[in-house]
Amino acid sequence: MIAFTRRTDIALLALATLAEANSRPSSNPMSTRHIAERYNVSHPLVMNVLKDLHRAGIVESTRGAKGGYALGRPADNVTVQEVLVAIEGQPSLAACCGEVAIPHSTDCNVGLQCPITHAVQRLNDRIQNFLGEITLADLLIHSAAEPRTTQIVPLSTLRSSDKGVS
Repeated sequence: MIAFTRRTDIALLALATLAEANSRPSSNPMSTRHIAERYNVSHPLVMNVLKDLHRAGIVESTRGAKGGYALGRPADNVTVQEVLVAIEGQPSLAACCGEVAIPHSTDCNVGLQCPITHAVQRLNDRIQNFLGEITLADLLIHSAAEPRTTQIVPLSTLRSSDKGVS
């Protein structure tokens, strides 16, 4: 299963909260404690995640009694890909993908004989490109109250359309 780690989840929650705060007039930096309490998550984890996002230039920090964190740039200029790289490093689907491909990784004993390496690398590239197109603002467009809709197509319909039968 491909899934965000807990650190990435926390990063996206924190960024969404900061984006919401930035949209209010006269917003002040937000404390890590406020974010942790709002979502009932570990305060040290929120602090560490925001430090990583600060190092990546995604958020700004202000010291002092009224200090905290704020988005470093508008939500439509922060991509999911940037957040993933800041929190997890460059993600990849398999050892043979990414900036440092490892053809003889201990995670995969097929190596150079693998018949799907190039296909998996192309899939990895497409996922990376997609994540680079999705911004924090895109994630915030739909409210939690809106139901997710998915079109369900019967498998038999797909099979018959593949054969040119309608």
